Amino acid sequence: MTADELHPEQTPAEFPADTPLPPYYAVIFTSVRRPGDDAAYAATATRMAELAMSQRGYLGIESVRDADGQGITVSYWTDLEAVEAWKRHAEHLIAQRHGREVWYSRFRLRIGRVESDRSFQRSPDDSVPAAKPADTVCGETFADLVAARKGWIQQSLRAWCQRASRKDLLLAEPEWFDIAGKADPARTLWAWAWSRFPELVHLDLGIDESAEVEVTLKDGRTIRGYPDARKSLAGRLVLIAASSAPGPSGPIAIDEISTVRRVPTPKA
Repeated sequence: MTADELHPEQTPAEFPADTPLPPYYAVIFTSVRRPGDDAAYAATATRMAELAMSQRGYLGIESVRDADGQGITVSYWTDLEAVEAWKRHAEHLIAQRHGREVWYSRFRLRIGRVESDRSFQRSPDDSVPAAKPADTVCGETFADLVAARKGWIQQSLRAWCQRASRKDLLLAEPEWFDIAGKADPARTLWAWAWSRFPELVHLDLGIDESAEVEVTLKDGRTIRGYPDARKSLAGRLVLIAASSAPGPSGPIAIDEISTVRRVPTPKA
């Protein structure tokens, strides 16, 4: 099993997937199943779908398979780093190996950047089709408008923060009052931006200071320390090193960071 395969009898929460505004990335997996071992395949496929949904940068998934075993699965991600992290996930690697050895007679994997996203939805009375971008469909009542606005903030605006450059985030901050509706940038704009690294944040509180983390930079360097939320401002992270190597590290721009992991606490 490779990237994001779903069992054909399992229906994703949204089909087609409810993706945010582009750009984002699509992982396209086409395959032909070998006969047999259906129970183990279905169980692993379900587990992989659940696991993928919990990963940073995951946006949605679509999957179909016909009676001849030919299938297409497309998963959507905020950025290439999220795609690569999912590919290297330990449990996912085991499933990939089993897919090559047991479940598939052949497959192909493609990764592409989505630049355009159009949608269509037939009107409820099944008469005149309503061809509108999904983000502009607000319904008729004030409640519909409120729901559409909240949906846009949570699905599109939040996803944008998770992949935007620090330069664009800084441009957005002065306009955030109007864009996000009287929202505090520290608790929304920057908290959502840092949530691209789930190990680093508590979404209700922002940057989490409670655990030591190891930050890997895009140039290959690694830095360890405890995040300092008060000094980590405007998309720059400051770490306070452990007592063995005292002193702050940083600030480190969000664009410079490749991955963040929590340092395991030594057992007593």
